[in-house]
Amino acid sequence: MKNLSKSQLDNIFLNMINQLNEGVLIVDATQKGLPIISANRGFYKITGYKPDEVIGKNPKFLSGKDTDTVTQGLIRDCINKKQNGSFTICNYKKDGTKFWNHFTITPIFDNQHNLTHWVGIERDISLILEIANNKSKSQSMVTTINTLSDVINNFLNYFSYFKQECESNPNVDKELLTELDDVYEKFINDIRLLYMAVKYKDKNLGGDFSVLDIE
Repeated sequence: MKNLSKSQLDNIFLNMINQLNEGVLIVDATQKGLPIISANRGFYKITGYKPDEVIGKNPKFLSGKDTDTVTQGLIRDCINKKQNGSFTICNYKKDGTKFWNHFTITPIFDNQHNLTHWVGIERDISLILEIANNKSKSQSMVTTINTLSDVINNFLNYFSYFKQECESNPNVDKELLTELDDVYEKFINDIRLLYMAVKYKDKNLGGDFSVLDIE
């Protein structure tokens, strides 16, 4: 097997880094302000910036008004302690679009154990969080509809029992019974419409809904 030269290995490594969808940053830990000295294509694709807008800057330029200051403090603490770290924070693209950035930072040391660089790997997880949030909202809707269906079923049972008791009492006004029948029929018609809505939600949200006992 032919041994590769350092130059060939470097080219393979750089090509591999540029093929990643994640953003990769290399920061010079020996310079004041921790400037970025290299970024891969994935980073430029995620953020929308160009190399001349990134190289020489500290990565904090991605921060904005909704960036969590507490998380920023944790990042600084991690850097001061020269430790690995993993964070999720709200950052901003060049066009001002917010995105949720899940990233790791790793300190790089030389043979004398001196910190020379930081490597940051960034991933836009906005879509993942949006899907999780929508799933949570859907589950909340499922719970609400289930609760409503239970209340309706209980009401129908009580109403039916009351109606039967009235019908079995010979002293009850016949007009009252007729009115009860009308109210009951109108209520059932409205519940059928609600039941159709529930079944529609069941089909579209994939939720496990309670069944309204009106069929």
